[in-house]
Amino acid sequence: MSHTDPLAARSQVYDRASSGGSRLLAVQRPYYAALGGSNSLGAVDIDAKKNGHLHKPYTEQLKRRLAALGYDYSDGLMGGAGPVLVAACSSRYIPSGTRVATLEFLPNMGFQDPKYELNAMEKLIYTARVIRRASTFLINILPCSEIYRIGQSRGCVTGMFGCTTRQVVEQMGDFIAKLGNAYNTTTITIDCDTDRTLFGNDTFHIAQHTHNRLFDQIWREVGSQGEPSIYAPKSKSSVADPISGSVSSTPSTSSDISEISVGVTCHMGEELGQLVLAANGFEHQNIATPRQRPKIAWLADRLGSTLEFCARLPTREMQAVLSSDQQRVYRSGKLRRRFNSVEPYVISLGVQVSHIQNRPLYGLVHVECLSGCICNCIRSEQDPFTNCTYDTLATKVGTVTHFLRMRVSVANATAAEGGIRRPVTSNYGGKPCMAPDSCHMRISNSVSANRSRVAVRALIVGVHDWRVAFLNSWTIGRAHMRDLNRRQ
Repeated sequence: MSHTDPLAARSQVYDRASSGGSRLLAVQRPYYAALGGSNSLGAVDIDAKKNGHLHKPYTEQLKRRLAALGYDYSDGLMGGAGPVLVAACSSRYIPSGTRVATLEFLPNMGFQDPKYELNAMEKLIYTARVIRRASTFLINILPCSEIYRIGQSRGCVTGMFGCTTRQVVEQMGDFIAKLGNAYNTTTITIDCDTDRTLFGNDTFHIAQHTHNRLFDQIWREVGSQGEPSIYAPKSKSSVADPISGSVSSTPSTSSDISEISVGVTCHMGEELGQLVLAANGFEHQNIATPRQRPKIAWLADRLGSTLEFCARLPTREMQAVLSSDQQRVYRSGKLRRRFNSVEPYVISLGVQVSHIQNRPLYGLVHVECLSGCICNCIRSEQDPFTNCTYDTLATKVGTVTHFLRMRVSVANATAAEGGIRRPVTSNYGGKPCMAPDSCHMRISNSVSANRSRVAVRALIVGVHDWRVAFLNSWTIGRAHMRDLNRRQ
């Protein structure tokens, strides 16, 4: 390529002090964002216990080739997980500076609500293509029909929650390809029924030579100099027989990412400022060490500090579940019980946890839900969250983010308020916090001997069903959610 991508060059990141000055914090490099499941991780067999080795996946080949050209890497690969988590937290997994993105989720879609899974795909495509202006590759992998016949023999039918069929996978693949055309991305389809030799013995994961071909096709489009054609996107899907794909029409696209709902919202780093109503003793700070990437938190060191949030509840998505839940066919009663109509929302607060060598020492954080909601504090993804108070002083060396989980119900207006909830006005220019779609929360640092530091890093709000199933220790670890400074 003869042209130079102006966004591929390194850019400087500054921390602007209140005095108006600034200091150089880090040098930001362009990113390659890899999002997907077990195929993108290089899995060989569905049963992980049988995996004697992993393939060298196309993502790893692309990562190494781009690293040699100065690219950094954003890892959004989780085996067996669909697109909802990474879509809810899309700004984390497709960070500012992303120039190349690959999205591969199809084999792990269709088990839940296709509408919100496809909404998640559109949000990811929108973030990568429209907001980040990255060269974006959609990879649709369709396993062999024989796999789905096993599920059908056990009672799985189209439209059943908890399982999927080849018909559903094909329909979702067609729609993803249409989204690809609508947003001018490159769509690559790998279909086992079209060519069985592209897949391994399990007929679900692609073979090594297919990974190699996939990398070759993506690399030809990215460019030998690592300069994606972000200003001249492809006008149609790129196909290569027998890795192919074609669609006849395109869906309407969104002009506003807020219109693309997945029933979960994820606020991290700078995004937390959108929710702040008031801050007394908490300050918006970059707590990264010099020349590291920015690590944004609301930080308090003085006892008695408080931070108030207005968390918007996904009432529309919750009502949709209520109206359709009785008509849904579930594969098991356990799947039906994932939706809690009594406490229909979940809020998870991300707080930084650190060790005794990190001074000043980290202390106790306390959470209250003041109005519009009732919060039942359960646990972090690892430890009990007793009486809505959590100790952020770690017993092991390391500084990570723990997520404190609360089950949430809507609070009706009290009689003292005359049946009408009074709005709480934001001191930070935000909209008033008022029912029925909001939860007024207060975070404080509780009294603890010689320990008062609290750092708030994230807030996740979602419908209390399959969409928030990732809020557990295993998935959060796989999703690299504990180390929020890596891509924030």
